[in-house]
Amino acid sequence: MKTRSVVNTPKHIALAGLLIALSYLGAFLKLQGTIALDALPAFLGAILLGPFYGGAVGALGHFFTALLSGFPLSFPLHVLISLLMMGTVQVFGVLYQNGHRVLATAAGIFLNGPVSLLILSVVSSFMGLPFHGKWMFFSLLAPLSAASAVNILGAVLLWNLLLKRNLKEGSL
Repeated sequence: MKTRSVVNTPKHIALAGLLIALSYLGAFLKLQGTIALDALPAFLGAILLGPFYGGAVGALGHFFTALLSGFPLSFPLHVLISLLMMGTVQVFGVLYQNGHRVLATAAGIFLNGPVSLLILSVVSSFMGLPFHGKWMFFSLLAPLSAASAVNILGAVLLWNLLLKRNLKEGSL
């Protein structure tokens, strides 16, 4: 199966809007600081609508969480996190839609957990933020990786439940 191209039918746009709204609600379900369940709709969007829509929902989802938390790591760092989330969801979407579901799940957790956190730890050190470097990396590694797993596995579970309810991949 190949990756879907971006389709802008009213049905796709409405579903993307619904996923954005769900991502906003997920931003209220914080696990720690700005680690929340805002990404679950993004990963589901990457499966349902493709990597472009999923990535957009992912970027907005983190932005909602950061906004509701008062941008504790600084506005520029949260913009970077939003972009990293977009990229992670897009990679997940491409791999998932090409039939590499286990690899997509593992890559999503790895990219959203250790890889993004490593980038953020280095950037926050250069920015001179009080919470940076190895302390940031090691204190957030477990909760961020766990939240990534919950978001991704939750999206895959929801997708499988939708399939069981006769919502076929080609019907969107």
